Amino acid sequence: MRLPLSASDLRAIADALEPIEVQPAIAQNPVIGRIEVIRPDGDDVVGYFERETLDPIDLADAWFGFVAGGDS
Repeated sequence: MRLPLSASDLRAIADALEPIEVQPAIAQNPVIGRIEVIRPDGDDVVGYFERETLDPIDLADAWFGFVAGGDS
């Protein structure tokens, strides 16, 4: 059963995203792809941190954002 994310879940996800969002070693690394986000205090995948960039060839402006939607 899919349950909605609570405000505290969203804060925990945002706190996890903040240190990697624009970190060049992560955001600009082509080896690192989509990162699964597990529900805080749970086991189900609730979404992903996905890289976005204005130029898929040049990752200099790359960043990660949260995309909701998971397996459960």
